Amino acid sequence: MMKKVGVDSDGIRIMHLHRTKCSYIIKNCLSPHFKHDLKQDIGSGKFSLLLDESTDISITKYLGLVIIYYSLKAKKITTSFLKLAPLTECTADGIVSALKDTLIEFGLDCKNMSGIGTDNASVMTGINNGVHAKLKTDIPGLVLARCVCHSIQLAVSHDSEGTIPRNLEFMISETYNWFSQSSTRQAEYRELYKTINEGHDPLKIVRACQTRWLSIHSAVERILKQWCELKTHFEISSRNYTAELLYRIYRDDINLALISFLCPILEELQRVNARIGIIGLKGFTFQANNADPCKLFKDLTTLLRFLVAKIIIPRPQVNPLTINVENYLDPKPYLGYGFEKKIREMSLINEQTVKLENRSRVLTATIVRKLRYTIPKCQ
Repeated sequence: MMKKVGVDSDGIRIMHLHRTKCSYIIKNCLSPHFKHDLKQDIGSGKFSLLLDESTDISITKYLGLVIIYYSLKAKKITTSFLKLAPLTECTADGIVSALKDTLIEFGLDCKNMSGIGTDNASVMTGINNGVHAKLKTDIPGLVLARCVCHSIQLAVSHDSEGTIPRNLEFMISETYNWFSQSSTRQAEYRELYKTINEGHDPLKIVRACQTRWLSIHSAVERILKQWCELKTHFEISSRNYTAELLYRIYRDDINLALISFLCPILEELQRVNARIGIIGLKGFTFQANNADPCKLFKDLTTLLRFLVAKIIIPRPQVNPLTINVENYLDPKPYLGYGFEKKIREMSLINEQTVKLENRSRVLTATIVRKLRYTIPKCQ
């Protein structure tokens, strides 16, 4: 850039800029300039911080800080990177210390901090010794905003433990593993699928990954749409022990009923959580870059209302944020067309039907209870 601007200068024309000089310019010239501008722009107004720890394998851990404030220059709410602060220890005390040092460095008053946004790690959100709890001793009105994407993922994965049978989790993971490293098995299944479906190719079985938001929905949906074909494939391959176990799961219609119940709920959670916010697309998202907080709150309450309505006795006015779901559980809830249809086809005895419906109700109530934690509690 300097060579283009200073074309008449012999000194600039012969100057070379490599890593060392570039680093010194950034550290000693550009960084102080932009830091001073940011300090002036924030002023003495209120602000909030977004916090997250680094998750790489390096020895030195860092705390990323992003500040949300009213910009005096732009005359609007602005989000800006603040600092990547090194952590001496990855505890609540270490994070609070790094945060306060950063505020002192930028000349910001800790009392002006309105809230913090974090993931759902216990070190951040712990009631007694978390970062938020420690900061509240100095700032009683500090609001905690938990990451909605983390919360929805945890509501499905961790809080459903003990409700979703373990054999279904085994089925979802092992169905992917069965095909993932064997081109022969994929070819055999493709031929079988084409025979059953008049030459159409099957959709690829995807992996339910814990680090990707609600990827379990895609995995469950693919399995549900190919249930009959997969059952037939594993029946043919049942000489293998894993295939025999999978065939036993696929031939049990109770598992199909549970998957039919889960899929619409996972689809709704996925729609709220992972759809990209692009102008012109209908729907809503918590991962859009220019999201409207009021609309996101409405979307979250709509999701809660959708889940609550599935399992409680119909009522004229229901506040999904405050209603005690356990007190109004419907003894005969409508749990979706796919689930109800499969129950009728199976001709189960009454005891089995009641047990299956109870399991579905408990899972839905658990997800509702977890999702409520995503909404900040204003003091």
